[in-house]
Amino acid sequence: MMIPDTTRRLATAWDDLSKLMETEEDLKEIEEYTTAMEVLEGARAQANR
Repeated sequence: MMIPDTTRRLATAWDDLSKLMETEEDLKEIEEYTTAMEVLEGARAQANR
């Protein structure tokens, strides 16, 4: 179980990164984009979205 403040901050960071990734789809070929998408998926699992 996560601390409530940590859960809230993770959800906020997830939303921010998700929005950024939506606007930067032209970067799909770059390793950092792929890594960011993996982080999003991991955070989604942690936050039970």
